[in-house]
Amino acid sequence: MESDDALLLRLGSPASVRIDDLRIDAPVIPVGLVDGNVLEIPKDIQRVGWYEYGPRPGSPAGSSVLVAHRDGTTQGRGVFFALDALDVGARVEVVTSTGLTLPYRVVAVEGIQKAKFQADIEEFFASDGPPRLTLITCGGAYEPGQGGYQANVIVTAVPVVPGSAGGG
Repeated sequence: MESDDALLLRLGSPASVRIDDLRIDAPVIPVGLVDGNVLEIPKDIQRVGWYEYGPRPGSPAGSSVLVAHRDGTTQGRGVFFALDALDVGARVEVVTSTGLTLPYRVVAVEGIQKAKFQADIEEFFASDGPPRLTLITCGGAYEPGQGGYQANVIVTAVPVVPGSAGGG
C-alpha cells in the first residue's frame, strides 16, 4: 500500500481543470483563507483556485475544492460563468503537476443560498468520507446593495473508475 507521502508526491498538485461541455480549460493555483475564514478566490477570473489545506484531487478520501469567479465588474465573464449549466453525468478532468489526468463524473449541480452554504460548510470541505471534487462559484440573484450574488453554485463530482460507465 502506498504511503501518504508517496501518494502526495505521485499526485502532485492540481495544475489545470478541463470541462469540455463548458469549453473550460483553465489553470489552477493554490488558495487558502483570507480575513480569518473566507475562502480566497483568484483575483484573475480566468484562473481556478484549489483549497490547498484540504485534500488534493486524487486523494483517497474527502472533498477536493476548486473555486473560481462567475464574473467580475471589470474583467467580464469568469471561468465558472456557466457552471450552473453543467449536466449530471458530465466529465471533469483535473491535470496535475506530475502530468496525471484525473477524471471525474458530475453527480450533482445545486444552487445553495449563501447562509445555508456557510451553515453546511464542513460538508463541502470535508477531509474524510468518499473522495470527491467540489466546484464552487457564485450564483443566484445579484444584489449589489446586499453584497453581490446571494447564492453559490456547487458541483459535486466523483472519481471515474477505469472501465466503469463514464470512464475512459
